Amino acid sequence: MKRISSGLPALIALCCLATACNRQVSEAEDAVRYLMKDPDSARFREVSACPDDPTLIRGEYNARNGYGAYAGFQPFYHAADTGVVLLADEQFGEMTGRCYGTDAAGDPAIASPVDAARLAPDPLPIPADYEAAPEPQGTPRCLGDYCPCDTADPDYGGADETICADMKLGREVDDTILSAGATMRDVRRQIRTFDGESGGGF
Repeated sequence: MKRISSGLPALIALCCLATACNRQVSEAEDAVRYLMKDPDSARFREVSACPDDPTLIRGEYNARNGYGAYAGFQPFYHAADTGVVLLADEQFGEMTGRCYGTDAAGDPAIASPVDAARLAPDPLPIPADYEAAPEPQGTPRCLGDYCPCDTADPDYGGADETICADMKLGREVDDTILSAGATMRDVRRQIRTFDGESGGGF
């Protein structure tokens, strides 16, 4: 009978840990996707277990917003006991301490990307003769799943452009106008679907 190598149990334990970690990473990514407006567009990077608490998963995500544009990578944490914690959440600082450990002063011993930004030097002063561009007056909004400024929608066009421009200029756009825009987009969608099914002819 052959002797089992003494290193085999350690190797098996390491494989089990790696499998559990991969499952945690997959669960964390699925949980973040669930919160996104466009879950299929979600991208992830540097997703792994935290050094001071392996039950906590850290990483960064990026996904399309309501206007169809990627907003940039943002940090997140995920654990079974907390769920997803995003940068805007109150518990984010606590999760950073849990992930990287804290020193006697209560500051993270290993700076996260967010802490690095916080500790960065102050920006250079803006020259006195610089005049910032005016902020847009209005904020685009949606009615249900209809967002007139969503240029990523394949049926965007027509009245959407006018409604979106009016909202950005701060003009009054009520639900009746949004409802009419949604109806026109549905008509364009039906025409496109019909053309696709019929090969473009009758």
